[in-house]
Amino acid sequence: KTVYSSDPGQVARDFQAAGAGYLHIVDLDGAFEGLPKNRAAIRAVAAGVEIPFQVGGGLRGIKDV
Repeated sequence: KTVYSSDPGQVARDFQAAGAGYLHIVDLDGAFEGLPKNRAAIRAVAAGVEIPFQVGGGLRGIKDV
């Protein structure tokens, strides 16, 4: 297993600082299980960036966020 960072919010801020215009985030754990598994990480991204982002994977609707 490769771990690039334990702080998804900081990674998102780094991408934004590098000039990213938007982010695409996939909850792969949730995709395999059919249930959201990484809500806290996605919320950290949402709170940390000012650019638009799109989520997918285990998130099936707005209630999952």
